[in-house]
Amino acid sequence: MPLDEEGVQRAMAAIVTTWLAPELRRRIEEDRLPDGFKLKAYQLVTDAEGIVREVRLNEEVRAAVRVRRPREIAKDDIVIGDPSAAGPFEILLTDADPNAGHITAIQTGNGWMTSIDLRSNARRAAEHAKAARQFLDAAAAALAQNNMRPFVQNLLDATELMAKAYLLTKPEGYTAGKTHRAVAGPFNLERAAGNVAEPFSKLLNDLSDLRGSARYLEGDFALQSAQANRMMATAELMYRTLHDVVPKRHAVDS
Repeated sequence: MPLDEEGVQRAMAAIVTTWLAPELRRRIEEDRLPDGFKLKAYQLVTDAEGIVREVRLNEEVRAAVRVRRPREIAKDDIVIGDPSAAGPFEILLTDADPNAGHITAIQTGNGWMTSIDLRSNARRAAEHAKAARQFLDAAAAALAQNNMRPFVQNLLDATELMAKAYLLTKPEGYTAGKTHRAVAGPFNLERAAGNVAEPFSKLLNDLSDLRGSARYLEGDFALQSAQANRMMATAELMYRTLHDVVPKRHAVDS
């Protein structure tokens, strides 16, 4: 749930007290701040469990600011601190921090631009989403030929990969299991908590139920074309939704 203004202020006060102030004191004691030091930016980098592992100051901060422009911006314009250029923004980690979460604040001419995004495993989640796309395409090809058994198996593989991609981004951490239950269990808990759309968890559960008869010939197997097409449509929607779930990274030159 997004924080209101009061919630953001409380969170930032806690960040300053818990991590930023101690880091500044430590660097002062160790004589690691330059003369005339002024804090212009800071960044807390978190691991897959949401634990802060590194505090960066000023030029140590690695991030990119993406702004939705309310006016035309020329190639060489400086927009940070220019109220006529600053629309809604997001601060992205770079691909130098592929699987971290972050809290980043950058001083502008109008105050502090702050972003809190503790989602982790961006690269790992993106790899799962990319693999899911291949299985989705295989499922679509099987469906076009009315081959329902390989359709079920490929669509289940795609849906599990997408569910795992979602779970990997959770700030509290997720150890990617190698069994079907290790994916379905946590994913259904996310549905129960209201964090996952019901059609997506239902799709995973329905495909899991069909897998025994479709793949291992355990009992009678039957899947009508209309139902299969609905499943395919739900999986495609799940894939598009995943685009907003997986954290983005800004590519930097190596």
